[in-house]
Parts: sequence; C-alpha cells; structure tokens
Amino acid sequence: MRTEDPAYAAELTGSKLRVRGELDSGAVDLFARDLDAATDGGRRSVVVDLAATSFICSRAIAHLVAARRACLPHGADLTVVSEADGFVARVLDLCEVEHSPR
Repeated sequence: MRTEDPAYAAELTGSKLRVRGELDSGAVDLFARDLDAATDGGRRSVVVDLAATSFICSRAIAHLVAARRACLPHGADLTVVSEADGFVARVLDLCEVEHSPR
C-alpha cells in the first residue's frame, strides 16, 4: 500500500509503515487510514517509521496513541521510530509518546 500527497507520503511494507513529509491537519486523515491499514490484519508487531517526517500535529499523535492502545489487548506491539534529534522526536518526548531513535 502506498499513499502520496504533495506534503505527505506513506508506504506499508510488511509490518512497517514508513511515513515522510508533514503530518499536519491536511494529512492526518490519510495517516489515520494508513495507520489503520498497518494495524489491521493480525500483525503481531508494527513499526511506524517517522524518521523522514518533519512535522507532527496533535491529532496524528492522538492516532498513534489510540493505535498503540488498540494493539495491546491483542498482544500486538506498535513501535514508533523517529530521528533522534529532530522536531518530531522532541514533540513525541513532550507528549510522552515512547519512541526509538533511528
């Protein structure tokens, strides 16, 4: 699955959702759809790679948190990856969203 927009793109390969661009109010609905596709299908582990993402809005963070919570009862794991020192990593830290540096 691949989604492309001028400011947002995502590609789901196996259990990894790679996102690039900006997760702003114009792209958050696309991101929510892509995140739902990544977490549906009985995958035991999903990686959301935000390393190439330059901006993330509060609604996108809410979708990440909801997806992680939805995975827990099924024994699945959702891991968020971001650039170690980028804007998105700082926002995730401020919102206390667990993530791994890339």
